[in-house]
Amino acid sequence: PSATEAGVVKHLREEIAEFFESFDGEEAADIAILLCYFGYAKGFDLFAEIDKKMKINRERVWNIQEDGTGRHK
Repeated sequence: PSATEAGVVKHLREEIAEFFESFDGEEAADIAILLCYFGYAKGFDLFAEIDKKMKINRERVWNIQEDGTGRHK
């Protein structure tokens, strides 16, 4: 509860690195937990922000690139 914003971001970077080594659900959960805490500390609800962003994304036209990533127009 007393973690600083800089501390949360540092921890998040560490967890992201661990996720890229393992690609497992536990590491993904660590990232989600830290993002939720960061949103709480900054005064926003991460899930509400995701819902707003997904409404925008659903309206976009998406193209799959040669590298497999999706990009919107």
